[in-house]
Amino acid sequence: MIVDALELADGTLIESDVCIVGAGPAGITLARELLGESFRVCLLESVGLDFEPQTEALKRLSNVGGDLEPPTAATRRQFGGAANAWDVLTTEAGGGVRYLPLSAVDFEKRDWLPHSGWPFTKAEIDPFYERAQRVCDIGPYTYRVEDWTEPDARPWPLDEARLTTSVEQYGHHRVFTRDHLEELRRSPNLNLVLHANVTSIEQRPGSAAVERIAVACVNGCRHSVTASLFVLATGGIENARLLLLSTAQQPNGLGNQHDLVGRFFMDHHNVDCGELVPASPELLERSALYDLRRVNGAWVMAKLNIAEALMREERLLNGAARIEARLDPGLEKALRSLARAARAVRRGRLPDDIAAKVREVVPQLPRLAAIGGAAFKEHGVMALARQENRGRYGWSKRSGQWRSFASFSVELQTELAPDPANRVVLGDDRDAFGRPLAGVYWKWGETDRRSLRRVQELLVTAFADSGLGVLRLPAGEATSNVTSPAGIFHHMGTTRMHADPARGVVDADCRVHGVENLFVAGSSVFPTGGYANPTLTIVALSIRLADQIKALMRSRRIDIA
Repeated sequence: MIVDALELADGTLIESDVCIVGAGPAGITLARELLGESFRVCLLESVGLDFEPQTEALKRLSNVGGDLEPPTAATRRQFGGAANAWDVLTTEAGGGVRYLPLSAVDFEKRDWLPHSGWPFTKAEIDPFYERAQRVCDIGPYTYRVEDWTEPDARPWPLDEARLTTSVEQYGHHRVFTRDHLEELRRSPNLNLVLHANVTSIEQRPGSAAVERIAVACVNGCRHSVTASLFVLATGGIENARLLLLSTAQQPNGLGNQHDLVGRFFMDHHNVDCGELVPASPELLERSALYDLRRVNGAWVMAKLNIAEALMREERLLNGAARIEARLDPGLEKALRSLARAARAVRRGRLPDDIAAKVREVVPQLPRLAAIGGAAFKEHGVMALARQENRGRYGWSKRSGQWRSFASFSVELQTELAPDPANRVVLGDDRDAFGRPLAGVYWKWGETDRRSLRRVQELLVTAFADSGLGVLRLPAGEATSNVTSPAGIFHHMGTTRMHADPARGVVDADCRVHGVENLFVAGSSVFPTGGYANPTLTIVALSIRLADQIKALMRSRRIDIA
């Protein structure tokens, strides 16, 4: 059932058995796994089913310095959470997201990486990854390249002692923004409460257990929710912020007895590693494996990984390089001119430099026809102009594609080291409810810089020694060539997992140390982040947590006295 908190009488008490805060992929997965149980579940979302600017403003961040621009653009207060901002072009309208598990090495305690190590191995979470594939509506749980090759899509001949090829799968946001909503709406044991902004977590007087959470609405009403068990699933920034704001009995914030809440903030960065110029144009014809393709009903794309043995030997952070065909410079310039001219015409005028644009476009007309003829015939000049922005995916399927491209862009998605100095804090600015806004402080560390430089060197030598071509690195320090100054919105680590309360906020079961009935879901519990997009791991951990919650609720082994 769906309940709108804006329509409840002021001071309403919402009673439940399990209360989940946040309806993004983590919270939705958790709630979905609890459907049909004998206990009541309450799923709180701060907005409604659609985008609402008034509530979106509550996620603003204070400026607290560091090397990271305020990372808010791809977080979203709305049912479905960050899924509403996914934008990979698996369809014309976008909406896609990458899925892949963390590597086995990501779970290990690495002697060259301080603060690394999860309290369990990848083998222990593999069964939950397999279940997560079904929740995300993607292909089978295999990411080995040999399971996704085709006659016209095979790995490049590289020295596998240095670079290996693997794949990542892609899914669509509608799984979380639409499909699972219908299941939640129909469930008799679940209430989805919209427009419910959680402002604090309140403990029972004289007890370490949580008794209730306070809820505020933009119309001025205040409510509260009681439950036997609570789960925070509001993302890597807001999970920490809510704990830091809950100071009624713990002045430094709930679960923060060792000053760890908010620390170890991590994200991923995409780094431009330059241009790979093929030794032979034929390489462009046999590189479809590294483009987004549909294979046996699943969307997949390959990337290049640093070999695990080399990673250990060189004491490197994890990372993967994606390859994208780049248009011939003359053709790229002509497409840009065509797009700008078409946009000007749609506004009812001709560009001021129309003669120059004609001179750029005319020599490229045969190639323009080859890559966009069908689109032009069906939809006109704007369809052809849009090719300017479509190079990132689908390039291998274009008619005569290898004659249109001249080289490859190489972009590295890199792991970043966990560092307690990188953190989420409470800033001086306040939101509409008078609460301090979060601020994020993050800086490049020497481990990050050294690893990134060395990986670039390895890519240069690996391509050259294989005879594939020459990788021309961009000028300047590697960290100056980040293509995502605000990060890529994979916020991790701020309520990190560790068996020792002095080294982690939650234990191996994602339970907040020292609080019997409070759990955390999502990537904020990651001790390390690897390079992989975190969503599949978020979903897998949510399924694992749901199994634990079901066992606890069935036996009622929750002490809230």
